[in-house]
Amino acid sequence: MTRALAALEEARSRAPEFLLILFVIFAGAVAGTVGTRSLREGALIVATLVVLLLVSRRPVVLAIVAVAGVWGVQRLGSISAAPGSTGGITYSDALLTAAAIMALPALAATPELRRLRGAAYAIAAYLALLLPGIAANPSTRAYLEWTHRLVMVGGSLLIGAWLVREHAERAALRLLTFVSCIIGVLAIEWTFTHGFDPAAPQGWNKNFIGALLAAVFVLVLAAPDAVHLAAPLRFGAVVIVAGGLLSSQSRGAILAAVLGMLVAFVLNPRAHSIRTWIFAVAVGVTLATFAVISIHHQLTVDQSDLTNSSLGVRFNVEHVTQKIWRTSPFVGVGLKYFFTGHFGPYAFVPNNIIDNELAESGLIGLLGFAIFQVGVLVAAIRRRGSPLVAAAVGVIAGKLLHGMVDIYWSAGVASLPFLILGIALASPSPAAFATRAGPALATGAHRAD
Repeated sequence: MTRALAALEEARSRAPEFLLILFVIFAGAVAGTVGTRSLREGALIVATLVVLLLVSRRPVVLAIVAVAGVWGVQRLGSISAAPGSTGGITYSDALLTAAAIMALPALAATPELRRLRGAAYAIAAYLALLLPGIAANPSTRAYLEWTHRLVMVGGSLLIGAWLVREHAERAALRLLTFVSCIIGVLAIEWTFTHGFDPAAPQGWNKNFIGALLAAVFVLVLAAPDAVHLAAPLRFGAVVIVAGGLLSSQSRGAILAAVLGMLVAFVLNPRAHSIRTWIFAVAVGVTLATFAVISIHHQLTVDQSDLTNSSLGVRFNVEHVTQKIWRTSPFVGVGLKYFFTGHFGPYAFVPNNIIDNELAESGLIGLLGFAIFQVGVLVAAIRRRGSPLVAAAVGVIAGKLLHGMVDIYWSAGVASLPFLILGIALASPSPAAFATRAGPALATGAHRAD
């Protein structure tokens, strides 16, 4: 009887190993079956199963994946899986929603959650001031978009705080950097093999690629300790990401990277060595020069080409958007009105966030957006002693600049700045951390990384 109980106990202790073996066999069978029709689908299924396995063992893995998952803007439940298609929900939004839901109970009554208060109040003010426009223009589309924005900014803050709570923020930022380097290589390869056209690997839009690479560029260059890569790896990551950014030929994203880097370095000048300053200035001048030359080139084409260029289309879209706003100046015509087809040609997604807020939710909504931007920036600048906070301010400022010439509320692109901000704000301030760490050094205790 004793021997049987011992054998049963041993079998129970080894159950996770047996389950892992069964999982590998199952994943291989699924990948083999699906992969015969679509290698991408087979790989996606295996990746999903692996993530589910890891999450079952350590739930915060979902948050780690959600940070790098900002690149996953293909859609579940859509006829087309191409980035930017309509219908369904993006993989990025699905990951953010699931991770945010799991983060809430984990953060209850924690110091990490309390450190988010200033930014959270600003986000709440914006979402509240969207409600008059939604009440005046009710639709399922508007309800879903309001929730979408809640997840993209509020949910991202929670996920960042959860990562800090579980000491997993470094792993998340490293994974983000690694994935971004892969995208950077793909972007560079695309440009060189397609006649130096703007990079569009895997169907991604050049402005989407540029926006995310700009944010990662500022992060790795301005807050190296947050990613904690060895010097050669950090240098390689900066070069690859900057190369991918140039390959995207997204002028707005390039200027956003330059502004973001400038803001981050000015807010915390003592955090960087003279050599880093020189390197950052050299890279910034290179990026800015490329953007200015590209803009000048487009402005010098003949009139017919200019009308059909991206600048010409943007002008027409903004002109129509302003006319739409004037029909309902205080509460707008509804969130995502451009999907209704009721406003004629050129009623597309505005490439200027101010015009977008005015048309969707009127002057009230624009006031809310202004409170939102100022509030999160003020909340972060108060903590600017941390290089990661300074980098987060730079990323958000760059995103706002980019939003003046391109779509602001876009999956992945709108989320990443607030994921970084959530990590930055939830982390202990350098002074407080040093105070707590002092006595711990004598005992050998330290904060887990």
